[in-house]
Amino acid sequence: MKTYYRLVYLLFVFINPFSVLAQYSGGNGTEASPYLISNLDDLKMLSDSNHHYNRYFKLTHDIDASPTRTWDQGKGFSPIGKSGLPFQGGFDGNNHSISNLFINRGIDSYNGLFSSMKSGYIRDLTLVNSYTNGYSRLGTLVGYMGSYDNEIPEVSGIVLIGCKVNGREEVGGLVGNLLRGRIEDCSCSDTVTADWSRAGGLVGFIHQDNDSWVRRCSVNTVLSGKYSVGGLAGYSNVSIIDCHVKFRIERTQSALHNYGGFVGENYSDISRSTAEGIITTMGSENINVGGFVGLNSGLIWDCYSIVNINSIQGDRVGGFVGVNSNEIIKCYSFGIVTGDTEVGGFAGITTGASLTTDSYSTCTTQGNNSVGGFLGENSYFANCSNCYSSGIINSSGWFSGGFIGLNRSTAYISSCFYDSETSEMTIGTGMDHNGQNQDPIRLVTSAFSNMATFQDQGWLFGNTHQEPWRIGKAPDGQIRPVLHNHTYLVNFQADTGGIIEPAQNEMQWVVIGNNSNSVTATPISNYIFYGWYSLNGDSITSLNPLIVNNVRQDSILIAKFYYCNDIHEIPYTSFSVFPNPAIDKVIIKWEDSPQNIERLIFLSDLSGKELFQTKTFEPSLEINTSFLVSGIYILTVKSSKSFSSRKIVILKDNF
Repeated sequence: MKTYYRLVYLLFVFINPFSVLAQYSGGNGTEASPYLISNLDDLKMLSDSNHHYNRYFKLTHDIDASPTRTWDQGKGFSPIGKSGLPFQGGFDGNNHSISNLFINRGIDSYNGLFSSMKSGYIRDLTLVNSYTNGYSRLGTLVGYMGSYDNEIPEVSGIVLIGCKVNGREEVGGLVGNLLRGRIEDCSCSDTVTADWSRAGGLVGFIHQDNDSWVRRCSVNTVLSGKYSVGGLAGYSNVSIIDCHVKFRIERTQSALHNYGGFVGENYSDISRSTAEGIITTMGSENINVGGFVGLNSGLIWDCYSIVNINSIQGDRVGGFVGVNSNEIIKCYSFGIVTGDTEVGGFAGITTGASLTTDSYSTCTTQGNNSVGGFLGENSYFANCSNCYSSGIINSSGWFSGGFIGLNRSTAYISSCFYDSETSEMTIGTGMDHNGQNQDPIRLVTSAFSNMATFQDQGWLFGNTHQEPWRIGKAPDGQIRPVLHNHTYLVNFQADTGGIIEPAQNEMQWVVIGNNSNSVTATPISNYIFYGWYSLNGDSITSLNPLIVNNVRQDSILIAKFYYCNDIHEIPYTSFSVFPNPAIDKVIIKWEDSPQNIERLIFLSDLSGKELFQTKTFEPSLEINTSFLVSGIYILTVKSSKSFSSRKIVILKDNF
């Protein structure tokens, strides 16, 4: 009878492996009770359990995956999801992390923590110091995402810190190839290298799909590749909204086509997004290099680029876009742009029936042929209206102008301006093939602050989507027309115990990505400045005076002060403490006192609790204060001849 029951039990396990095997650290794999991943063994079990790829999982602890470096004869971790068996369940990172994951799959494709993902979700996970190496379709999180079925997988709340991805093509910091799906609220700090093509700090290659998008993501990346390289995506054909990129794109060997600070090659809508960084390319075949997009065939609006481009032998090089064949509306560029032919502060070349309107550039532009402060070349049937440029122009070849280098026949320019003083150019157009065009209007710097000059040309000033302009401080520091959608109102307020100086800076319009005027929080008698806080009480920074940058919404910043008159200080003229306020250390110095006197030093908080004690015979002493939180403390010095106490303030910069 015992043998019978044993056989029944084994048969049950064989038929029903879920009941006994692969139970992880708990749960049953349903959405209500997901399998619990608490250690590296659990994670490996998931990778090995093909029959669980449609189940639900939840991470319960941070996992150090360092041992994966020695797994599988140096190939490391085997990605979740196998050929023909993509992940289609749910993985909740539960705000935990996986660090030091190692994947080195050589010529294999589809590599990442998840090799492929068909449906379901991955969310709220941090990956730290991951290394992923393979051939194509590689990403730290997912190699290949989506399918041709109706499922729409979702990735959200993912954070990458110090991750590296290396491959040949379709290489992304987060996802290698996005066929279909939605990526939202992710943050990536990574290094991405593609030996050949389509490298992106977030995604390498994004297919066309009306139900897919990328939203509210930020990227800080270093990139390299030959074709279609971009800070967010190498190639994109989906809507991208509210994303921000800081980047460095480097190609020390011969570079080729489509380099963009935001997207290398774009075919869809991009809005309310920014790119800041450096692009460096070498070789004589560099074509289509842009601070925001290299080659653009999509609609772009409410975006900007702050970029230095060094592409000395590059053609079609622009501070915002290398080549534009669609519409760009309400955008600007700032930085230094260096190329060879068709070089513009905003666009290298505009083609087809493209439209560039309500935009401006303050870039310094350097090149040889067809060089302009705004456009290198305005090609056949292209339109440009309500734009201006103000940057320096350096050109040694043919067709250079303060606004445009070469304007082709059937191309059209209207209501555009350039600054003849800052550009150091006396002509707006280097060569015009169409004599019926309106030549860009020449203004001196001071005239750019006169709103009426632009209104007379049909520019709309106000505070709506239809009236995009106002007069303010442009990124080059001059008073000029700027775009409302790139500026926000910052209101500086002083809490009880102090004032804001100078008073005229209490309310400022801040250009997104640029600095405001300096503001100082000044305490009144018996008060001391403590820090800046948001309206909801969140600590912002302890810097004072304060210069605000990268403001992305209307803000109210409140200076907080502490009343400190109840702290009794006994002066001691030969005893100095600096810096005060301090962050990580304070130095006590006795200048006019004999060095053979023993001194006792005590540090206490306002309640009188002693936090530190030491003694010295030396003329100075350095005290480490890095262990203290922001606040007011009492430093007391005693000797056989004197007693003294001083207030010191510790300020931790939370910005």
